[in-house]
Amino acid sequence: MTSARDGRRRRLLQDGSVNPVTPVSSAEDQSPSRARYAFRDDSVSLAIATGVAPRAWSLLAGLSLGAAITLAGLVAIDAYGLAVSAAGIPGGRLMMLDGVGSIAGWVTSVVWMVIAATALMLFGLRRQRMDDVSGAYRWWLIGACAALILSFNAATHAHRFLAGWFADTSGFSPLAANAFWWLALGGPVLGLLGLRLLADSRASRAGVAVGGVAWAILALGWITEAGLIDRALAGVLPGVPSAIFGPACVVAGPMLVLLALLLVSRQIVAEAEGKAAPPVKRAKPAESPRLAVTAPVEPEAKTPSEEPAPGESQRKKERHASRTAVQATEPVAKPTVWTDGADNYADQYEDDERPGRMSKAERKRLRKLKARDAA
Repeated sequence: MTSARDGRRRRLLQDGSVNPVTPVSSAEDQSPSRARYAFRDDSVSLAIATGVAPRAWSLLAGLSLGAAITLAGLVAIDAYGLAVSAAGIPGGRLMMLDGVGSIAGWVTSVVWMVIAATALMLFGLRRQRMDDVSGAYRWWLIGACAALILSFNAATHAHRFLAGWFADTSGFSPLAANAFWWLALGGPVLGLLGLRLLADSRASRAGVAVGGVAWAILALGWITEAGLIDRALAGVLPGVPSAIFGPACVVAGPMLVLLALLLVSRQIVAEAEGKAAPPVKRAKPAESPRLAVTAPVEPEAKTPSEEPAPGESQRKKERHASRTAVQATEPVAKPTVWTDGADNYADQYEDDERPGRMSKAERKRLRKLKARDAA
């Protein structure tokens, strides 16, 4: 059995030396030129993204400047609306940032609707990604639905009516204007959704950065509207009332979210055109030899033939002497030796009850020798 195993190992080594196997390097698998998307020729999402996604950074800067000017105009209109409402002139509520059906509310509603369309476009792009085996592209469809709900809420302030219904039903409302209910129910859901979409957009570093800032501004605006940081805001920005700061953050957040989605779509289009390299996955570092877990070294077994160390008890010495005597009386097993029979070596088998018995071939050869001698 041992010789057969050695021969098989020798043949495998010879085959490997004649036809060596070329190992596949990890650099080839993680090459930057390897595309992650397989777009069809008639892909509608890619066609829309190619026409919508801004290519030049100057265009992105122009969009950001336009959003800033719009926000500043809405804040100025809100300040004028407060004076109009104080004078008793009708229509002042439409100029306020947090008014139901106000100009700021409709602008925010339109921005959320554009965000929903952009998220739906990204859903069509992401579903054509080859390495998405877990189906993470479905999160963009959920994000589009959430943006539609936020668009409806920005125009109607439906969250306030739902919070009032929950407060009346449960009789529990620890915050002013029943803000606890819409903040506790909608905040965690939107926060987890935003983090999941940011993790899926990590190929675009600029998009992730702008999206993180957008979600932080939205969270700050919602917390301010709930009345949780009025004192802290008065200490940091004493000249800005919370009635303007909170709604302004709620209006500015969707604009930054839209800018982040445009940056993500720009990255995907650049990868499809071969102008940008996909992110390279870093190989895991080799384990340090100091941290490698090694098997414990077993102490060498003490053979009976060794002399006992000085200082052992008399009982150990007697046990050692008896063990040595038993070992001397046991027969020494002879090693297995291969022979071809030329040296008249009698091979003994464990299952042979009568040692020295001749085999059938030996008896036949003995008969031939006797017949030849008799002739």
